[in-house]
Amino acid sequence: MVVCEVEECKEKAKYGVKQFQASKCKEHKEKGMVAGSKYYCKHNKQKSQCRECGGSAFCKHDKWKNICRKCGGSSFCKHDKLKSQCKECGGSSFCKHEIRKSRCKECGGSELCKHEIQKSRCKECGGSELCKHEIRKSRCRECGGSAFCKHDKQKNQCKDCGSFSFCKHGIRKSRCISCKGKAICSHKNIKNQCLKCVLSEKCKHGLSKISCDICPCYFCIHKLQKYYCSNCTPESNNLCIRRYGTDPILTKDNSRRCEKTKQKKYDSYCTTCFIELFPDDLRTKTAYVTIKENIVRDYLTLEFSDMFTHNKRVSTIGVTSSRYIDFQTEVGDYILCVEVDEYQHLRYDQDDEEERISQIYDHFNKNMIIIRFNPDNYTVNEILMKTPINERLSALDTKISEIILFVKNGGTYDTWLTEIKMFFDDVKKTKKKKPKKKCVGMTRNDNPCKKAAQKDRDYCRYH
Repeated sequence: MVVCEVEECKEKAKYGVKQFQASKCKEHKEKGMVAGSKYYCKHNKQKSQCRECGGSAFCKHDKWKNICRKCGGSSFCKHDKLKSQCKECGGSSFCKHEIRKSRCKECGGSELCKHEIQKSRCKECGGSELCKHEIRKSRCRECGGSAFCKHDKQKNQCKDCGSFSFCKHGIRKSRCISCKGKAICSHKNIKNQCLKCVLSEKCKHGLSKISCDICPCYFCIHKLQKYYCSNCTPESNNLCIRRYGTDPILTKDNSRRCEKTKQKKYDSYCTTCFIELFPDDLRTKTAYVTIKENIVRDYLTLEFSDMFTHNKRVSTIGVTSSRYIDFQTEVGDYILCVEVDEYQHLRYDQDDEEERISQIYDHFNKNMIIIRFNPDNYTVNEILMKTPINERLSALDTKISEIILFVKNGGTYDTWLTEIKMFFDDVKKTKKKKPKKKCVGMTRNDNPCKKAAQKDRDYCRYH
């Protein structure tokens, strides 16, 4: 045992000058002395922790062994998280409020400033993590932030760099349905973007997440995405920029706003507004708009005033649906819908249509009457029928009036869904469905692709 150099001191020498043998005890140590001094290299670092000297603490991937996932680092738990930062394992970094101790406002976290923001990221306090552009240094492109790779993407979001954030399907691990990502709920949606989960769960204040003013929520009280709701965010950048009034293009202080989603290719207008405002534009000639549906809309507006709601999510008082119906209204205890099915919607996926109707029914919780109106040609006894649109609209008017009168007089229908088809083929055309193998790819919204896979492949031609 090496004893302290000070006379009459018999304590063990633990401190010394870096790269030399320990010569002093804790009580007599001098300034600049460190414990385990003989284990320091010429770079003034511990030998095991020095990359230049090939320290034993680093693995072949040039990372600390205990935090390298590829080497099975000992700092990771069974949930593939750092043990101290895993809530499920009771990590020591979390307080009783299940928030990082240092960042918990109620516990007076040490990382928070007087503005209740992380000290290092507070602009008013001049946080050390911020650059001269008032952006986090690591995420500032102008300052050459370390968070960006050579492809000018954030390292943890770059597929080309082999980021561990992506699974074998090329999707974020947390958002991959096939890999059962942690961000996916039981309805196969992203948890915080699933309306069913938001409505069923309660926040820490004992309220529904959608109705709590304190807790952040993806949806508004109208059960729509906040940034797509014209009532909650009338100046949202996701909506069509058209204003209704004396002038077709008005300032934000005048009149009401179009509630449809904007289209980037139509200069932030929706398709319908762009066609109306700029009929001579070259893009108008190739724009797709539901002309036949608009003819039915004009007729119903004329005959039934403001009774029907056209192609909007808001239908009954206080209730909003994420699904669209062409025309809808409330008659007694029923939801009356008029669907304009061009070409009888023969090419539509019937399974998806049934799911759509079922979801709308679950939302309104009312029996439904659907009139399916075909504005195109149809066959009766193998004879092609070309009934003029005026006669069809007149028949539609009669049918709607009959249903309203029937319901108001106390009449009821036997089932929750009553479908009435007008101007459809008298004999349903049945096509032999070949068993199709569906594409295993995912859409941009992280939903499963519904297209058929190519022959002898797992993906469709788009993926």
